[in-house]
Amino acid sequence: MPSTHLSTGEFAARSTLSLKALRLYEARGLLVPARVDARTGVRGYHPDQLDRARRIALLRAG
Repeated sequence: MPSTHLSTGEFAARSTLSLKALRLYEARGLLVPARVDARTGVRGYHPDQLDRARRIALLRAG
C-alpha cells in the first residue's frame, strides 16, 4: 500500500470512527476507501478523506 494511504486502523483512530462504522459507511457509499488491494482486500484511505470522515462523526454525534 502506498505511503500516501492510511491503513483502516490508522484512519479510524484519526477520524474517531470505529472500524465497524467505516465498514457500514463504505457499504452505504458514504466513505469509500481510496484504494482496495484486489488480491488481499486491504483497504487504504487517503488523508484528504479525513475531513469527510470527521464531518460524518460530528453528524452522527448530533
